[in-house]
Amino acid sequence: MKRKSSLIVYPILFGLYPFLNLYANNLRKAFRFSELALPIALTLGITLAVWLILGLVWRNLTKAAFVCLVLQMLFFSYGHVYDFLVDTLAWRWLTDAHLFAAWLLLLAAALFLVLKWGQRLDEFNGALNLVAVVLISFPVFSIARASQLQPSYDPANLLGEPFEIQPTANGYGKALPDIYYIILDGFPREDVLAEFYEYDSSAFSGRLR
Repeated sequence: MKRKSSLIVYPILFGLYPFLNLYANNLRKAFRFSELALPIALTLGITLAVWLILGLVWRNLTKAAFVCLVLQMLFFSYGHVYDFLVDTLAWRWLTDAHLFAAWLLLLAAALFLVLKWGQRLDEFNGALNLVAVVLISFPVFSIARASQLQPSYDPANLLGEPFEIQPTANGYGKALPDIYYIILDGFPREDVLAEFYEYDSSAFSGRLR
């Protein structure tokens, strides 16, 4: 007797996780959740489209769901892995072409395993669903908790309530000399500007003398 396939929801939940985690880690910033509506819609739309197409081609939604998970992990981890290898491990020789080629090899290996032993993936649907639910519960809990502790973001309230300042400094209201606060931030020499940028800064330099 053919065993009935279990419910599969983890591709949707894993697709939502990066955006919920991003929002949960930026709750104190001027950041609306509605700004994530478009990328979430695109991600879920592409996930469902790939899931459906592969499911029809292979006549197996379980295999298609697992491939969607692999694609999501490769896509969302690409930048983090690249930064870790280049910045943390100082692999300065690494380029996007190298990492992209490695990602293609990983995808090819995943496809090979799915096509060869994909009939056993039904056994892992429940576990993958559980992992996805647990993973997504952390940002959801953080968002729900923060929404109870702080007011919703409103650009009109960023500056707080207006208040009147009573100046007490001596001489307020009288004609005072102008004060110029000059920050020298690596301004190049006249000869450097003239040689490399063909710019004459003698008038500006003369005013500073």
